Amino acid sequence: MKHIKNLLKAAFVAVLAWFSSCTGMYDNIDKYSSEVVYPGKYDTISGKVGFERIELDLMQAGRISQEQIKLGKAVSTVVEYDDEEHKYPLCSWVNITDLKQSKLYRFKVYTVDEKGNKSVPQEIALIAYTSIDRDLIDISSPKISSSPSSAVIDWPNGLNSVIMDYISLEYEYTSRDGETVQGSLSKGVAPRIFVNNLEPGSTDTIKVKMRVVPIVSDAIRLIDTIEMVRNIVLNMPVATTPFAPSEEAVLRANGISTFTAASVADVEKLVFPLHISSLQDVFYFPALKELDLTGEGLDNVVPTFRLSGNGGDYTPGGGAWLPCMKRSENQGTITITGIQSLIDLLENGTLEKVRYIPNSMGLDAILAPYVASGVVELVGDSDPLFPAEIRLPYRFWMEGRPQTTAFKLIWRYPLPVSEVMFPSSLENPNEVYFVTPEARNGTFAFMLPKEYIWDLERYPYFKFKVLASSEASTFDGAYDQYLRMWMRIKTRLWGVDSNNDLYGDDKEKNYDRESFKIPQANIQTRWTEFTVDLSSAVNDTKNDTGHHIRVIVLNIGGEPGGMDDNNVLNQHMEFQFADFKLCKNR
Repeated sequence: MKHIKNLLKAAFVAVLAWFSSCTGMYDNIDKYSSEVVYPGKYDTISGKVGFERIELDLMQAGRISQEQIKLGKAVSTVVEYDDEEHKYPLCSWVNITDLKQSKLYRFKVYTVDEKGNKSVPQEIALIAYTSIDRDLIDISSPKISSSPSSAVIDWPNGLNSVIMDYISLEYEYTSRDGETVQGSLSKGVAPRIFVNNLEPGSTDTIKVKMRVVPIVSDAIRLIDTIEMVRNIVLNMPVATTPFAPSEEAVLRANGISTFTAASVADVEKLVFPLHISSLQDVFYFPALKELDLTGEGLDNVVPTFRLSGNGGDYTPGGGAWLPCMKRSENQGTITITGIQSLIDLLENGTLEKVRYIPNSMGLDAILAPYVASGVVELVGDSDPLFPAEIRLPYRFWMEGRPQTTAFKLIWRYPLPVSEVMFPSSLENPNEVYFVTPEARNGTFAFMLPKEYIWDLERYPYFKFKVLASSEASTFDGAYDQYLRMWMRIKTRLWGVDSNNDLYGDDKEKNYDRESFKIPQANIQTRWTEFTVDLSSAVNDTKNDTGHHIRVIVLNIGGEPGGMDDNNVLNQHMEFQFADFKLCKNR
């Protein structure tokens, strides 16, 4: 019995001890029961400035969707600035708008959970770009060209600067008829505005709306394209205000002698030769409807140049353009200023007709869009402008003496018809050259000014007639060599021609001396006609000769051997030359 009592006593003590220990089982948890588990924080912050807004990127993973964001219990994004909180759905980046003060904004960005617990914040300070900054952008002043009724507003160097990148513009003005005229220049088009139909002597305002991307600092660009409005005031000249023509000689050849708007107000057609350097003058002709770019019919427009030396003095060139003449530059290197004035008239619909020789002035791409409509007429090889033969006039002829005394001639032009032998055999008996070699290598040439070359592709055959008018005995022995007509074609007249800076070193093609010889039977009896095929020079790509031929040289005798070295000839040999021409066909 005593044993049972001891067992019950021990059990009671054990139970009592168990209950005593259970009363403190949550003591270790209770001491942490007041701690907060914060939501996940953003791992970075960076900003981009826009117009009256700022974009903040908050995650190194980039801009991802809300479903992809792993930030624990975070449910919202909060941005604090200017003592205000702005709450957004949980996001990897935020667009903060309506920042209208040009000042430094300090942003604090963090996440919150459902209970409002905040993450550790990210902070950044950025200066907002506002309308105040936009209105302070300094735009370079345009170049303004004006006639009494039209004006061109142009920024020749573009509108890009260290403070902005230009994108495009729109403009608006009121014509003298009270109509609102609007236009635009798209991205990539040079900033240039053409306005017309304004009142002479008036003051007009052109409203220009530009789209630009400002450069904030250190070449950092705004992420927005903004619009700026600027007003450009035009003070239009009156009709009697003179203008300074770029191609005065050409305008005078068109019959224009007074250069004011009033004097050209009724001019509806202009002709320009191939060698012009500018088309700017078309801007001053408000009534212009037709533009002929072939040079046809204009006199006194071909440039001249002077060569002198050794007692010879010549000024080749001048007069009218010949259809066998091409502009000297290769197509890809032609530079003509003022082309935009031509484009303005085409786009505006002012020009109704333009005549143009393909590949003649480097304007092919510009004129191409207007060919189908008939506004631009392309003048082809079959056009009457290009006849089968072109006579070479005396104004391009010169003796070779300025090059050397060995080329010296005695000559007369024109030889009186009464002295011409067998004039009925000639096409032009009134245009005969009398020539006597005074020195051993008597030479003459047909030369063009450096602005032109002979068009040997369209006119590859050089033809002429020659008659040895001295007695046959004059050509006995070594002097028989003087019945040879040695042909040479060149870019310039050897070393004395400083007017050939377009091509650098001289290039030439020499023909066989024996290929063109007057038969003994023809001396004093008949004219001998020669045809020289120059097409081989066109294909001479090694020296590029065919593209640069301005000089056609004829040497009497082919620089014969066996003559006195002092260039004095003992025989007096007389020749008559006639009917020099370039031809399409043999």
